[in-house]
Amino acid sequence: MKLTKKETELLKTIFEYQNERGHSDFDQTEVKTRSCAGVLSSLVKKELVYNSYLGYTDFCERTGKEIPTKTHLWCMTDLGVEVNGMGTPEYW
Repeated sequence: MKLTKKETELLKTIFEYQNERGHSDFDQTEVKTRSCAGVLSSLVKKELVYNSYLGYTDFCERTGKEIPTKTHLWCMTDLGVEVNGMGTPEYW
């Protein structure tokens, strides 16, 4: 699979933040520019990373209802690890 330089760099960054399967410290606060968001979106479309909090909900005190969480933890897929070429994250 062919990746751009920016995709390769971001995938390596996410690899460094990955601390176990399905959990990462690379969250929405790390995506600081539209450019980074675009690169991240491309990695998601290529199925190299995913939001491990997709589908989670938070309880809203004001409405008393469950609402979709605003938290995004970007994690590598097995394909992302393979394409990355840096080996398996330490705690997998």
